Order: sequence, then structure tokens, then C-alpha cells
Amino acid sequence: MKLKKPQLFSVGAKAEKGNRNIRLASTDKVLIKIPHADGKHEWLEAGVKFGRKHLPIVEELIRGNHSYGATIVIREKRGRRSFYLHLHIPLELYVKHMGKCSETRIVGHFAGFDFNPDRICMVIIEGMAL
Repeated sequence: MKLKKPQLFSVGAKAEKGNRNIRLASTDKVLIKIPHADGKHEWLEAGVKFGRKHLPIVEELIRGNHSYGATIVIREKRGRRSFYLHLHIPLELYVKHMGKCSETRIVGHFAGFDFNPDRICMVIIEGMAL
């Protein structure tokens, strides 16, 4: 079966352990909410692998103190499907574990990260006063 859009997006929700539909259960397990028409849902458990240097970030996300977006992308190659998890983490959390710049330099900015097997894409946007 060929999927038109082989992606599942889910927005962050701090009140729901960080994410509404895709939750990090541990550093090697993820839970994916499967909704049903009757309003009930079930959770599918899947294995996940993270790079060693990203484990402290994942462990902090598991604790549920931060909201994070998540995307599951399905890729098919030679009849075999692979699933990739992309996390959208807060900039201050990334800088805390990965960066060397001071926190005063990032106040008022927002960032989005796209972790891929071969690259990391990052966008930083300066916040606007309302």
C-alpha cells in the first residue's frame, strides 16, 4: 500500500507529558496514540534509537517538564518500511545540553530542529513583542 503523506505530526502539550499523541516512554521506547471513531484510543509501543549525545535531552523530555513537537516519517525503500522520529525541542533545552552560548543570548528567540540520520537542520526566529 502506497501512502500519500507518510507522516504523522503531533504538537507539544506540557500538560500531557510533553506531547499529546507521540510520547517518549523511555530512551528506547515511544508511544503513539491511535485514535478510533468511537472516541476511545489505544497506544502503540515502538522501539526508538537516539544518538548517545542526545540521550540527556531525551531523558529531560521524558520527565515531562517541557513541551515538544514530534513527527513520525515513514520511508519505503526496496519494499521495506522504516520509521523515523523527529523531535522539535525547546531551544533552551538544546543549548543547556549541546550548546556553549549563554542563556542571555537566546532569550526571546524560538528554534525548530529537524534531526535526520544524515544531518540536523535548525531554524532560529527572533521573537516579536505583542
